[in-house]
Amino acid sequence: MSQPISDSSAALAARDAGIQQAAEHAEEVHPDWNNLAYEALRVFAAGKRTSGEAFTSEDVRSSIAAAFVPQPPHLRAWGAVFQRAARAGLIVKAGIVESRAAHCHCAHVAAWKAV
Repeated sequence: MSQPISDSSAALAARDAGIQQAAEHAEEVHPDWNNLAYEALRVFAAGKRTSGEAFTSEDVRSSIAAAFVPQPPHLRAWGAVFQRAARAGLIVKAGIVESRAAHCHCAHVAAWKAV
């Protein structure tokens, strides 16, 4: 029997499994990718801390801070980096905004603030 469509715990588990799979694949292709990406996010967030300006994963990926981070096989790998930073208290979710990336078709993405 399939899960009901409104089962948020199953949806969260599937999200987390997909993020983890993408992060592991990025690490296989580019050893230490997760740490490099985390450091890029940490540096980027530090620069936003004083202004309090919200940012998205797109902003971090296109920043100079991430210029030396190899492109992961799938952009979902960045989800693990953002989750790690949130658990560490570096960033907090500040809302939802429309993506500016053409390939995302204005999908909703998380906005973050540095703390």
